[in-house]
Amino acid sequence: MDKGKWKSKLSNYTNLSAEDLHSGFLNRLYTSRDFEAGLVGLMKERYEAELSKKDTQITDLQGNIKSQVDETCKVKSELTTALTTMEQLKEFFKGERADWATEKTTLLKRAEDVENTLKPATEELSSLKGQIDAMTSAIFGNNLFTNM
Repeated sequence: MDKGKWKSKLSNYTNLSAEDLHSGFLNRLYTSRDFEAGLVGLMKERYEAELSKKDTQITDLQGNIKSQVDETCKVKSELTTALTTMEQLKEFFKGERADWATEKTTLLKRAEDVENTLKPATEELSSLKGQIDAMTSAIFGNNLFTNM
C-alpha cells in the first residue's frame, strides 16, 4: 500500500491508548496470521486434490499400460504360434514336393518303359495291318474301299 494511505489510516488511531493500540495490533496480527493460515490450508487442499487427481490418472495409465502389455504378449504368442505352424507347413510341403518329384520321376520312367514295351507290339500291329490291307486288296481289289 501507499505510504500516504497508511498515514490516513494511522490518523484514526491517534486518539487510542497504548493498550488499545497494542490490542488492535495483535488483533490485526492474528487476523493476518489466520488469513495466511487459511490461505495455506486452502492451497494445501487444492494441491492435495490435484495430487489425488494425478494419482488417479497415474493409476489409470498404469492399468492401460498393463492391459496393453497383456494384449501385446497375447498377440506375440499368437504370432509365434502362427509362425511355428507356418514353418511346420513349409517343411511338410517341402517334403511333399520332394515326394511328388520322386513320384513324377517314377511315373515318367514307368510311362517310358510302357512305351518301350508297346513299341514292338505297335510295330507288329502296323506290319499286320499292312499285310491285311495287301491281302484285302489282292482278294477284293482296290475298288472296295474307294466305293464306300
